[in-house]
Amino acid sequence: MNENVSDDLMHVESEQNLEINDVSIVDNNCSSTISNNDVSLYTVNRAFQESLASAFIKCNLTYSQGNIILNTLRSYKCHTFLPKDTRSLLNTPRDKTTVRSMYPGQYFHIGFKTSINNILKKTLSNQIPFVLEIDWSTDGAKVNKCETMQIWPIQISVIHPQTPKKKRLQQSSEQDSLP
Repeated sequence: MNENVSDDLMHVESEQNLEINDVSIVDNNCSSTISNNDVSLYTVNRAFQESLASAFIKCNLTYSQGNIILNTLRSYKCHTFLPKDTRSLLNTPRDKTTVRSMYPGQYFHIGFKTSINNILKKTLSNQIPFVLEIDWSTDGAKVNKCETMQIWPIQISVIHPQTPKKKRLQQSSEQDSLP
């Protein structure tokens, strides 16, 4: 066996015990142990799914390639929590979009409430701020250089201010005492 390959294998074997934010994950027969009471197995699984989804996107995998990987991972007892389909992992919208004709063009509506809910679903519950700060913007853009057609998307982003927990509790109690 090549000496470099042997060293790589030893390096991989020495990293069987991973530690992520006080969460001890032991990779012996797919067993997981949680050393921090504040972190649940659900949170670890969700974080793993988000990392996997991010890797699928970065590698520009097709749905069928992703399904093969998910199927392989799900064949191990410790990964049965993963979805069977890449579209579920990536939270691909299932709804058909309705485009309405409106003079002088067309209108497509996703909805503010739906967008905010989608953003919050992707945020860990302990990281959702007490107050949501929303940034709005809109700008016209041509679909391509030759077309006269333009799109005017209304873009929103939720800004997550780092509000200390003590301050949030104080704000909450002040609001409760208001008439």
